[in-house]
Amino acid sequence: EHWLSIHSTRVSEASDVLTARLGTSSIINGFAFSLEDPLPSSPSDCQCRLQSARHFEQSVKLLPKHLQRGSNLLHTMMIDLGVALAEAVASVVRNIRLGPTLDSAECRSSLESLVNADDLLFRVEGIVEAAGHKAMCALVQADRGQLRSLAADLLVSRALLWIDGSAEAGLSESENSLLQELLEADEDAENAEDERSELDGTPSETPVFRYVGRLGDQAMALAFAAQKGVDVVVEHEVVSVISLMASGALQAAAARFWAWPPAGLPAPDARRAVISMLTQSLDLLPPGNHFSAPCITALAPNMCAHAHLMQAEVQADIAAPDKPQHKQQRIVWHLDKACSALHSNTAEVVSACPSSLLLVHIHITRARLFLCSGVGAGGKKHAEQAVEELISGCRELRRACGQDGCSRPVDAPSPAWAEAGEALLKHLRSTLRELCAKGVSGDGAAGKDRWKVLYRATLQLTSSWHLVGIPELYDSYA
Repeated sequence: EHWLSIHSTRVSEASDVLTARLGTSSIINGFAFSLEDPLPSSPSDCQCRLQSARHFEQSVKLLPKHLQRGSNLLHTMMIDLGVALAEAVASVVRNIRLGPTLDSAECRSSLESLVNADDLLFRVEGIVEAAGHKAMCALVQADRGQLRSLAADLLVSRALLWIDGSAEAGLSESENSLLQELLEADEDAENAEDERSELDGTPSETPVFRYVGRLGDQAMALAFAAQKGVDVVVEHEVVSVISLMASGALQAAAARFWAWPPAGLPAPDARRAVISMLTQSLDLLPPGNHFSAPCITALAPNMCAHAHLMQAEVQADIAAPDKPQHKQQRIVWHLDKACSALHSNTAEVVSACPSSLLLVHIHITRARLFLCSGVGAGGKKHAEQAVEELISGCRELRRACGQDGCSRPVDAPSPAWAEAGEALLKHLRSTLRELCAKGVSGDGAAGKDRWKVLYRATLQLTSSWHLVGIPELYDSYA
């Protein structure tokens, strides 16, 4: 590195000569910046990864002719090139953000990134397949399915804005072309032409529903095809990872279906469809004896807990036709299963981990359950239990940011945590307001005005993330 910095001019001239001799990259294209230009003074991770893949490609071209016909060195370099391209795709997709304020420009930019990433993965799939690495080829195929699932999530985020009236309904021409390009990547020309003819000449909302459905179908089809392409005995860990990816794709499809169900579908039918998908996602999770790889040990319990949590939330949102007691028993059972799965996860040691985020939502769902059960004579007691659950959720927020003292963090570590904080603050304010309206006081002389003080404190919060200081105030009145 010291020699390169001293002789930067010579290195730059040598790089220009090699580029002129080898030509431009035949694999990496379609990105906003030129890969033939030198890196800027502060390159992004995406630029560095793509430049790395470009140098791997040029290294393969520089091999002597007799080594390019087939050798162990060529096999190793091809695998390295495939891994570099896969890491570049990960850096591209990492910049895509889902949120409640996704506008047309952001959606189009994200779709462009997904199309470019899918093209890179398609080339990676061909490279590793030619190298004879079936396990890696299957993983790449499943990754392409995850890209389609992410594209469907983008469309649902846009559609929810249309429903709220926050944005003009309909997709632009460029968005439609990008979606068709993504859908047609694995279809023959005849099927693609039929799909295009079905999408043309229909109302503005109909193609979006079909896009979401087709993208979800392709995500699952690619995951199942990848699972069948690997020997479960020889590559059991790869099969387990692909099973996790298939389960995640099915859970994402269930969340999309619940957030934006088809028009005219009765709520009970939508609930049954969502619960059926979540149950299938649990069946796809690898069995316990396959939890050997660290990534599987860390992710499988969270995936199981997420499926049970979603089923509990669906049960809580729908006015079930059966007896309320049976409904509450099912919700409690799912929440207990989710907690058991999370507590069995010992692989994560970081503070702001997915397990803590899921625990926050579990506390919120339990609080909602207490409030629904508190209609009648025991309403005050159940409301107090709901506050205790919400305070426990606030403690998870404190754990997430590693706040052991009284200082407060500036902001949430991610949009998911910010959304959880907003939900906690909303439910805590409404529950405390109900307790104040009923004239309920805390236990003992110190807790006479406990709920009023807490309610006043929540109203004065300027950010939902400042809830990390509420448990300390709550404990002072204990």
